[in-house]
Amino acid sequence: MVESKEQNEHLRDIANLCYRCKKCSVICPVAPSGRFNPRKFIQEINLETPGRLKKGRKFCDTEEDIWVCLTCGQCRVCPQGLEIPEMVREIRKEVREQVPNDPRFTATETHMNIFPIAFELMRKNPKPAQKQTILNQYASIQKWPALEMAQTGSIAYYPGCFNLYEHALVNLHVQQTLTAYAIIRFLNLTGITPVVANDYCCGHDALWAGDEETFLSFGKRNIEIWKAAGVKTILVSCAEGFRTLSVDYPKYFPEFSFQVEFAADYFDRNQIFKKIRGFEVKCRSIVTVHDPCRSGRLVDGGHYESVRNLLQNLIFLEIVEMPHNRDEARCCGVASFRNCTDYARDMTRKRIKEAMKVGAKYIVTTCPKCVSHFQCVTLNEAAALKAKFGKDPPKVMDLFSFIYSAYNANDLL
Repeated sequence: MVESKEQNEHLRDIANLCYRCKKCSVICPVAPSGRFNPRKFIQEINLETPGRLKKGRKFCDTEEDIWVCLTCGQCRVCPQGLEIPEMVREIRKEVREQVPNDPRFTATETHMNIFPIAFELMRKNPKPAQKQTILNQYASIQKWPALEMAQTGSIAYYPGCFNLYEHALVNLHVQQTLTAYAIIRFLNLTGITPVVANDYCCGHDALWAGDEETFLSFGKRNIEIWKAAGVKTILVSCAEGFRTLSVDYPKYFPEFSFQVEFAADYFDRNQIFKKIRGFEVKCRSIVTVHDPCRSGRLVDGGHYESVRNLLQNLIFLEIVEMPHNRDEARCCGVASFRNCTDYARDMTRKRIKEAMKVGAKYIVTTCPKCVSHFQCVTLNEAAALKAKFGKDPPKVMDLFSFIYSAYNANDLL
């Protein structure tokens, strides 16, 4: 595909705002690796492009490895307001269009490339998974009450790829089906029967990997499904799904007219737990919150306080903060299931150690990717972490899985 001259000039105009203060490079978690430096990346786009073009190199052919960037948004400290993650994503798109088998891209594949394969199968599948059936089968196996879910209505819950996580990462105990069950069950207990449609993946990973074709395919189908169901408001519990539906869908789809709410915000604002009769849940434990980039830095305002407010509904629970929290939270180390390297795992390890130093027995978050990355280290390196700190590493759970587990047992040590 021919390069978009207009888009390239637009990116260069943005890059011209940079005055090389180096704040982005100092805070970037991958800059020390020597493979990607945000300031040098901007400099390439800004100053070096004309010379490289004369040598026959493409605009998107940067020396800095754009596939190593975590797009975590810590570089949003830029005093000029440069959106470096967005610029990286735009250049990734050009690379995928012009060099589909770019070796630097294929080198980032993880988990035997199972997730891109799964997304491709989803894209070609005219009949997506029957989510209501899957959730009530899960309830039956657990011997829990069946869920009340609607086919049409004004409010919907979007559970995302909950069933894919558990099947693809079976050894990591990423309990996204429990998360989906918990949210719908709590809504049911307050008299709310949400629409749970047979929708598709939101397309987050495809979009950030430069594969706009797959992203647009998922988005278009989802919008059609939600419109046919009469949906007005969509609750999203997954941080990546929330970012995608609240920021990216409105940008790419002019017809997107739904109100998107982060599930934690909705529960907090509507005092859902206070409306559940007899909701007096004990939890004699210590928890810390890991704030994901997708529901924090990469969406305006950051959705931090609602998570903490919901946890305060649990009696006896102690909430401790890691030194790096909210806008300054450290990245879990891996983005979109790519670049699971020794360097990335070291970042994950540092974050877990940060939680252990403040005495947390649980790390609670709202991003299934963060859960999987933390679980990978805590499960595989439990002995080493215990030897260093003299105690077991913290358990890692999604917010709603954690609250429902405490509610179901009426205590969680």
